[in-house]
Amino acid sequence: GVVRMIGGSVVAGVANADHEQKISGDWTTNGKFYNLVIDKEIANAKVTLTTDVEITGSLVWNGTSTSSATYTAGTAANNVRGASRSGSGIIKLFDSGTDNDLYISNGNANAIAGYQLFTDNGMLNAFADQYVLVSGLVPVAIKGLSRSVNQIGLNYDYPLATASNSYNGMRFNFSALGIGANKITGTFRDGSVGAISQSCVGCTGAGSLLPDNQGFNYLFNNATSLGCSGGTTRQWVILDSFPTTHGIWSFDGANSNVYVATAYPSSNDLPLGNENGRLLKLSSAYTASNASMNVDWGASIISSISVINDLLDYTTNLCYVGGGWRGGVYTGFSSFQTAASSSQANALPIKLVYLKAEPINNKFIKVSWQTSLETDNKGFEVMRSEDAVNFTKIGWIDGNGNSTSLLSYYYDDMDVIANKTYYYRLNQIDFSGSSELTNIVSARINAGDALTVSEFIPNPTLGGTKLIVNSPLNTSLKVKFYSQLGQELFTQEFDLQAGSNDVDFNLSQLANATYTAVMVALDKVYTRKLVIAKN
Repeated sequence: GVVRMIGGSVVAGVANADHEQKISGDWTTNGKFYNLVIDKEIANAKVTLTTDVEITGSLVWNGTSTSSATYTAGTAANNVRGASRSGSGIIKLFDSGTDNDLYISNGNANAIAGYQLFTDNGMLNAFADQYVLVSGLVPVAIKGLSRSVNQIGLNYDYPLATASNSYNGMRFNFSALGIGANKITGTFRDGSVGAISQSCVGCTGAGSLLPDNQGFNYLFNNATSLGCSGGTTRQWVILDSFPTTHGIWSFDGANSNVYVATAYPSSNDLPLGNENGRLLKLSSAYTASNASMNVDWGASIISSISVINDLLDYTTNLCYVGGGWRGGVYTGFSSFQTAASSSQANALPIKLVYLKAEPINNKFIKVSWQTSLETDNKGFEVMRSEDAVNFTKIGWIDGNGNSTSLLSYYYDDMDVIANKTYYYRLNQIDFSGSSELTNIVSARINAGDALTVSEFIPNPTLGGTKLIVNSPLNTSLKVKFYSQLGQELFTQEFDLQAGSNDVDFNLSQLANATYTAVMVALDKVYTRKLVIAKN
């Protein structure tokens, strides 16, 4: 009942010097695999299909796995290498330019077991194998990894990868099923993925707002009534960005299947901005065998979902919280792609153009800001701090409700003393009571010509941080970072203008630790500590 693919020896097919074994012959009509266990001796070694193959039991990586529906493993002693390299290997579905079909006709959700676990960004955490490798080309016929589906409410996973774009898993959870064998075939295609055309629902009528992008826009006027935990009274869903050359998932199956889909793309599949994102589905006219996917996805965003509330329910950072890129509820199959907003405009009741603080005539500090978009904006609390941590309200400026014009605001802080740095931020409040804090800026008035350097903001940080440097004249600032052992890591140099300067750092390449920054400007040395604390 079990055919086991084990590194160097020949079990069903021919092995070569590259540790590749090929499965050939008739494995769909006169003979089928019951259980196929992948257990190669060398990581990244391949089991290549030169023909279509059907498995009536289970496809299993890891010879000690007992999680599949039909396969029961033997003891660890029966596993050639014990637990040290159990389950290595890649199943390759193409050979000599021909795509082949791997069909698991057992309809249980766990009929595939032991494959590389999905992660939020799709990258592999352990061994770089335990998945199904497809060609990434446009198939002549719809072939790939096929599964029968007969269970509702359970996850059916497709551990797909291509050589160009790494691991790109797809997961379906069904609420209604097709009849009969209900075979669903999936593949991943490299290359161009088209564009999103401009559209807007909610951009006309009283109190409406115009979008500031060229993509898909949908305005929910009362998102909180829909039960959206991340919603505000008025909430934009904006999808205007996705990767242009990475690739797409394509699936074929009965149109009577209803499901929620979740994609787990490789890291280079994340759209620009990725503030809010979801998995899009093209109309059913686009299947795996379409020669070109360089099409407009925008027209399918609304037509492909069951109810309009899905736009909130399955958009990350709005209502959906979880791993992967969610999309649904979808009916039938076609092609899929991740999309996102290229800005935070759909999550904020205002769009802030800038916020700055400036010393005026060395007597007071002027806090000024500008908006390009306002939704139900009641106004702004002006907040001030002396340590960039603890803020108190020092003023209030009325907002303009709804606006798509450039609007400028300012607040003069007269209660300041010389040689002390003040930090400012706004707390924007809308008419429903919801609020949103802005970024932090700073300024100081000087009683003399001293240069001052703030602490790092924020500190600790995930990687992005800044210093606020007030300089009496134009000069340069040299910054050297040192490890806890005193090892010099790298040096950066910045041009300073007279007045307040934001000196930004991207230190995401550094590991979690405490670092020392030594700065030199105007022949004086300044030292600051920084803690990197990634999640």
